Amino acid sequence: TLGPGDIFGEDAIFQEKAAPRTVSAVAVEPVVLGLLDTNRILDEFNRLSPQMRKLLSTLVTRLQSATDRVVEMAVK
Repeated sequence: TLGPGDIFGEDAIFQEKAAPRTVSAVAVEPVVLGLLDTNRILDEFNRLSPQMRKLLSTLVTRLQSATDRVVEMAVK
């Protein structure tokens, strides 16, 4: 369950190829929704030091791999 200020779908920003969505949401009460601009986020990301970009890229890759494994296990 997500609450005020929570986000979802953020992993799509760093995906190099189009991939099936693994996240969906259903609102059970009125919500205010905001969209994140991929170009703006990538501009901010590219302002980070090379070491921080590498760290974050590694974390994202590992999270995506773990998510893929969970999805595969759920399908079986």
